[in-house]
Amino acid sequence: MTVFRVTDEPYSGSVLVQRETMIKPGETFAELDFRLARIACDALNATLKILEKNPHVYGVEQDESEVCWAPELKEGNAHLSFD
Repeated sequence: MTVFRVTDEPYSGSVLVQRETMIKPGETFAELDFRLARIACDALNATLKILEKNPHVYGVEQDESEVCWAPELKEGNAHLSFD
């Protein structure tokens, strides 16, 4: 989960706060979605505390060599396995 400053280019602003989590084996979408929502709340709370102290804090520049784009998900990507 990343909170970053918005720029003219998508996903290129400086990072203010990051949180990382693993996807647990067998974890369902609903379970992961619930956990990510809680993690997002923590990240936003931490960001607000930082900006409250210094609203002009720049953050950490993103390393463009680490950029990777995920393909756009389409309806055909939704496959359920019942085995």
